[in-house]
Amino acid sequence: TAAYGSTTSFQVFNEYDNQLKRAIEFLPQAKQLALEGAKVNASKQKSELNNK
Repeated sequence: TAAYGSTTSFQVFNEYDNQLKRAIEFLPQAKQLALEGAKVNASKQKSELNNK
């Protein structure tokens, strides 16, 4: 770490972290699910306001 700095050491460490790799692969899907959930919640709230 002292020779190359903490940024380089984290890059090397992360390169070999399979769990981190898998998590990064799923980020686009997680984002899409979050957006869809937000749309459903907004739709439900709008529907509830219209029914009052």
